[in-house]
Amino acid sequence: MDFLVQFTFQNKISKAAFFIDYKEEPCFIFVLLQDEELIKEFGDELTLKTDCEQVLELGPSNNKLDNLRLAIFEAVKTTKKFAEIKSLYPTGKKWPARQ
Repeated sequence: MDFLVQFTFQNKISKAAFFIDYKEEPCFIFVLLQDEELIKEFGDELTLKTDCEQVLELGPSNNKLDNLRLAIFEAVKTTKKFAEIKSLYPTGKKWPARQ
């Protein structure tokens, strides 16, 4: 099931749908952009690799794309769905009690 999120990137509010795959480490957030300008520049799909605390490197660095991923991640982190997922995140080193 996809969830919607609003985020701010380059002083513009945009929307995206996201799905979180958390059953293994690292966690991945799959994003479908809904802003035509962003789609033209970055494509309609993005993947965020995360430890549920920060965005992890995913391939070669691209400053603008990295900033977009960070903006989306910061918005996703504020959602109720992310809080639920984070509590279920299985074996991360930051959550030794769940091992």
